Amino acid sequence: MSDLEFQNLSLLQAELSKKVILPNENEEMYVPKQGNIVLTLDIQYVEEKAFVAGDWQFIGGNHIFTKVAICDVIFPYYPAFFCFREGPPLLEFLEKSYTAQIPKPDVILVDGHGQAHPRKFGVASWLGVHSHLPCVGCAKDSLVWYEKDKLYIEKDSVLGISLGLDLIGYAFRSQTNVKPIFVSNAHKISLIQSVELVKGLVGEYRIPEPLRRADFACREASKNNPKNGWDWL
Repeated sequence: MSDLEFQNLSLLQAELSKKVILPNENEEMYVPKQGNIVLTLDIQYVEEKAFVAGDWQFIGGNHIFTKVAICDVIFPYYPAFFCFREGPPLLEFLEKSYTAQIPKPDVILVDGHGQAHPRKFGVASWLGVHSHLPCVGCAKDSLVWYEKDKLYIEKDSVLGISLGLDLIGYAFRSQTNVKPIFVSNAHKISLIQSVELVKGLVGEYRIPEPLRRADFACREASKNNPKNGWDWL
């Protein structure tokens, strides 16, 4: 990436970040409710093709279904600007689901970051701005330094991740004595409600169940393996 490309992408990311809508300290926007639909999205690449998996589940209830689609990749991979590569295929998948007359989700959970990003604009924020839906990021690794030794080993322990004076996410211990996952709000939802949403989707493993299903589906699809619990969109 040239210095000019870096500068232009940084400016674009800064402009898009101004469109992010987040509640203030004393305000609630979207609050997850029993029976709402959460759509969880993950993606796998094979050359310039993106295999996107979406997992639909009722909050506090049953898994509905998992579907996969092949979407276009139009942007190269640049570290810290992943939202511009991964966001458009995720949005394309969402629009395909609308065309297929699948009910619109109440909230989207993305395998990636929202505010917990060096420029406070991860792929979950990109998708929230472009879909106009509440979005949450849930990632396997942190892009921002945090005090690892201060996170307790017990399940459901949380530790704030800050950028300057701003709290931008939480390291969340989904199982006792396992590596945490990293939760951040991305658009139209508070950080506390984002953590509550993820907590409610955790099963017996480190990664929340909808993310595990979506991850499995897109990986299997990218290998051209026969479907197992998912279907094409």
